[in-house]
This record gives sequence, C-alpha cells and structure tokens, in this order.
Amino acid sequence: MEKEGVDFANSDFWRRKASTADFLGLAFRVELESSDPGQNANLKYKAKHVLDIWLEVYRVRFGDSPKGFNREEYVDALAKAFETREGRLNVAIPARLMFEALDRDRNGVITYKEYGDFLSIKKGDLTNVEQNFNAMDLNGNGTWSFEEFQDALVGFWLCVDEKDVSKHLYGYMEE
Repeated sequence: MEKEGVDFANSDFWRRKASTADFLGLAFRVELESSDPGQNANLKYKAKHVLDIWLEVYRVRFGDSPKGFNREEYVDALAKAFETREGRLNVAIPARLMFEALDRDRNGVITYKEYGDFLSIKKGDLTNVEQNFNAMDLNGNGTWSFEEFQDALVGFWLCVDEKDVSKHLYGYMEE
C-alpha cells in the first residue's frame, strides 16, 4: 500500500490520525495496567523495542533527542520521513514486534479482547471498538492474523482516505 505523491505534512486528517499513536506512552503505561507482572514486563519490553526500532529507522529525521519532541514535532518528523519511498517502506518494520506484544496469549492471532486490552492500556478511545476490530478482520474469522494486523498498521500510517477503517487502529477517530 505504498502511496506516491501524498502530502502527509499538509493533510489535516493524517496529522490528526498520526498524533493518536503514542509509542512512548504505551511503553511506560503498560507496566501499570496488567494483572500479570511477567507478561506485563514482556509487553513493556516489546513496546519499548518497537519504539527503539521506529526511532532508529527515522533517526536522521528525528535527530539525537527524540524524547524531547512534542507531539506536533513528532508528527512533522514522520510526515517528512514519509515523503521518501524508503520512509514509506520502513513503516512495517516494527509490525512483527507490535503483533507479538498484542498477542498476549501467544497463539499467533490477535483477538478482540487482546485488541481491547491494548486500547485500554494505551488509553485509546474504545468507541465502536468491536465494529472497528471486525472491519479490520479481513477474512471475518474473529481474529487478526499477522498479515491483517500488518495491513491495518501500514494502512494507518500511509492512508489519507478518511473512510479507511485502519484509521481506528490506535483508537476511535471521529469523522
């Protein structure tokens, strides 16, 4: 789903959508939200590792101090990174780790409950969460495979179509 010629920086919809993804907040909140400390530590580690990979991929764009970025600067940096073909292709790099972090029972799929838990931990908007989960469940079997999750992740970051359901990946977005 690589998009050529999309002006991410000037798309109000994309900027609003991108600002809902909060890897730093997720990495540090997970620790407080789980009833299983071992699983919790694993998810926190994976969330932090996803963030580290993401920042490494876009290191040149973010500079040396990504933790000093505010949300607006973060979205600006991503928009600039996505101007390049390489930047767009790198979107999927952390997908496997993110998938494994959400697949808390490690059965190879993400269930509605696991997705809801993720949104709760992330403090995402749970409005229409079941409807959005089902819309991103492309084969309709009630779970997300890795491929379905990766499609949703790439769609979230690279799609500027306001009707695309992947916009709800990190929580409900009003039209």
